Parts: sequence; structure tokens; C-alpha cells
Amino acid sequence: MKLHRHRLRLDGREYTAVTPRPGTDVRFATDRMHGMWHLLTDPRGAAFLARLLWGLSYQRRPGTLVFLGSEVLLPEPFGAEPSDPVVLAPVPATPVTTAAARELRRRNPSGPGDGTVRWRTTGLEPYAVRWSELEHHPPEERLYRSPLDFGVRRIGGLIAFSASPEITRTWAVDALSCSGEHRTLCYAYLTGWGWPHYSGPEMGELLVLPDFRRRSRRAALVREELLAGPGPSDFPALLREEVRERTKEDGD
Repeated sequence: MKLHRHRLRLDGREYTAVTPRPGTDVRFATDRMHGMWHLLTDPRGAAFLARLLWGLSYQRRPGTLVFLGSEVLLPEPFGAEPSDPVVLAPVPATPVTTAAARELRRRNPSGPGDGTVRWRTTGLEPYAVRWSELEHHPPEERLYRSPLDFGVRRIGGLIAFSASPEITRTWAVDALSCSGEHRTLCYAYLTGWGWPHYSGPEMGELLVLPDFRRRSRRAALVREELLAGPGPSDFPALLREEVRERTKEDGD
């Protein structure tokens, strides 16, 4: 698939930010629930994310990252709170510092930028088939490397998902598995080796909702209605909870 690249100097370091082309029909949202950072989308977005992660796992140029900015973000579909931009970064080739993240969010690269990238994802589907056919995945003690092999955190106003190439490929396969026809929620943990027995950075979770966009729109309308009248507008936690309750009443 084709993406756009942007050459940026952030926090004294050269970066290449890869972004979706304008008009790409994918949408995402971010949220924090149950102590985890969540990346939300629909099956189309999950398929797109799988290819982003797979291609990123083979990037050898230091400073390369994927940026999902405001053009592809929707309010999260539960409380309609604004979503933070997302960064996908390979470890250790692309460190993401607080200063770099803050500047990247401010600049919000989009559009043609400095040219087109042909993002190759050859091998994703065959790898996913082989992985699914394994009766038993390799033992955790063989897979476990180090907590530094991955990290999920909010930094400089971004949600950064960073992982080693091996882990990034497992994330890609999990995202692809959620890109098919699902009547209900499909989810995958975005974590490192050794789950659930590791003690390291925060983990994340991919949530794929077949009606993600409708839920986001509905939650945003409910939020607007609440903000327009008397209610918990001065208390964000109460506002979020009220939006959740109202959308549940609508059958969500």
C-alpha cells in the first residue's frame, strides 16, 4: 500500500514520520480503561493497522515511525472524549522522547509531505496462517526477552506503542485476526513476551468494534447534548459516565 513520508527534526534527531494518505478510509480512537491504553477501530482499521505494524517491523532506517494524527481520529466511542494521536515506533531504532512527542503532536504531519512510500507487507498472510496452525505457541520462557522490548505509554500528548520487530509482528498478526467479520467485539493485547507473567511497562489493548464509527458518532451527539444543558459538564469523570449510561439506554 502507499503512504506518505515526512522528514522531521525532533528533539535534535532526524525522524521519518509515515502517515496515511489523505482520503484513506480508516479511523481510530484512543482511550484508557482498566489500567490499559486502548487503540480502538473497526475491521477495516484493524486490517490497515496490521499492515502498518508488519511493514514497520522490517524498517531498518533509524528514526522511522508511523503517525496517526487528527485526520484519522474519532472521539472514543464510550464517553466521546477526544482521542490522542498515536505513534507506532520500532525498538530500539526509533526512541520517542517527551520533547520529540510534544513537537510531533504540535506539527501533526499530514498530506503529501516529502513523497510517497510503498509500504510492503509481503509475507503477512502466510505468517499469520502458520502462526494460527501452531498447536502450541513457543514457551514463554523462550519468547521472553526484556521489558525494554516493548512499551505502551502516553508521552508528550501522544499514545506511543513501541516494540521490537519480533513483537511488532505478533501485534500485526493479532490485528489481522480481528479484521474479519465479527458480530461483536474482537480484542488483542498489545504487550511483550511473557504475558501475563511479566513485570515491566504498561501494556495496551486493541479493541475492534464492527460498529465503531456509529458508536463514536452517537457518543459525540450525547456528549454535545449534555454539555448544552445543565449537568455534569464541570466534572469530566461524571460527564463520561453519563455519556456511557445514555448510550447504553439506546441499546449500545
